[in-house]
Amino acid sequence: MPAKTDEWSLDVGQVVRRIGRRWKLIVVVCLATAALASAAGVVAPRHYEATASVAVLPVRLPGSNATPTINIDTERAVMLSREVAAIAAGLLRDGTTADMLDQSVSVAAPQGSEVLQVTVLAGDPDEAAKQANALASAYQQFRAQGALQTAGPSIAALDEQIAAAPRDSRSRVDLLSQRTALQHVGDATSRVIGKAVAPTSPSSFGIAVFVMGGLGGGLLLGAVVALLWDVTDPRVRFSERLLEVTRARVVRLQPADELETTRWMLRAASAAHSGRPAVAVLFGKPDQVGRIIEAARGAAPRLGRSVEQVQVEQLPDGVLDRGWRYQREDDVDLVCIDASGVRSEAQRAVLISEADVVSVVADRRTRTSEVRDVLALSDLDDGHVLVPIFIERSASRAAEATAGAAADQLQWNDESAAKEFAARRV
Repeated sequence: MPAKTDEWSLDVGQVVRRIGRRWKLIVVVCLATAALASAAGVVAPRHYEATASVAVLPVRLPGSNATPTINIDTERAVMLSREVAAIAAGLLRDGTTADMLDQSVSVAAPQGSEVLQVTVLAGDPDEAAKQANALASAYQQFRAQGALQTAGPSIAALDEQIAAAPRDSRSRVDLLSQRTALQHVGDATSRVIGKAVAPTSPSSFGIAVFVMGGLGGGLLLGAVVALLWDVTDPRVRFSERLLEVTRARVVRLQPADELETTRWMLRAASAAHSGRPAVAVLFGKPDQVGRIIEAARGAAPRLGRSVEQVQVEQLPDGVLDRGWRYQREDDVDLVCIDASGVRSEAQRAVLISEADVVSVVADRRTRTSEVRDVLALSDLDDGHVLVPIFIERSASRAAEATAGAAADQLQWNDESAAKEFAARRV
């Protein structure tokens, strides 16, 4: 039996096993998460996106020798500006405010191009298209006004020259032509190359995406919950957990395994001692311990062996306090001591110290602390063999069907027999 330790560690294999044996919990968490995600997908509002494209053109002032350039990042900021949103709200005239447009608009500028793509997100497809087109028109107006303001000083200078020129002179006609060209400089600063149309499907996630996301997230969440549940669960639940607690080979008891359980106890006892009856002390729930002992008594003759049963509660007073020494009995191969009712640590320690086999009987509802209590006392003596027995659920249900009939057989009612047994071993 390895030394007791309080260290807690897990390797990858243990993690997988801990998660895998809680697969039912994982399924429940996964389905619950998928159901919640599906409900969220049903009630989540639908969103529609509409996009308008605007080509940005350089501002060319008549008579200027400068080469115009375009900074597309600057123009993108202009499209997102509050001023453009206010102009667009005025064009819509349906109660949409500049703040509402600011919260729903996004602008993209494809790399290497001089095109702005303005996208509006709205709860109605027609509204999304109207707002995107309004913003494109508002940007055109704003840029045209900017170009006209740029041409303002040149227009003012031409006005002075026109006023000084003779009315019917050729020079005055040329100046008027230049002024007209400057007044229309804003007409060619941008051009809508793609009007927004009402989308036919929402851009938000559909119900299938919510369901798949819920299943994926639920699977991950279920694995985490299963691992934490397994680590913190105070009950045995599985034969693998009994193996982890006892670090000894576990006998998994099924209804058809009663003969094999007896074999295990006899083998373990024979390996530990010879020359006297082997002694097995069984801890666990009274009905389960009694059931196993009764099964061992019934199966032993088929192995050519004999098994005797003793209940500690009906032994003479003081027997355990004086210690317990066994003598050879040729007619008995295995003595099974029912210690299910012993709660005193001192009495448990005496029984364990005199035993060849210490058996902890557990089922899925047994607390791991009860198993560890027995293991802690087993350190008092190294001469015994530990045989943990895990009763599978099917075995428990089969036993419950005949519990009423078996109850009388599992009781040690003959107190005189118990006293006689103790007298020849003290």
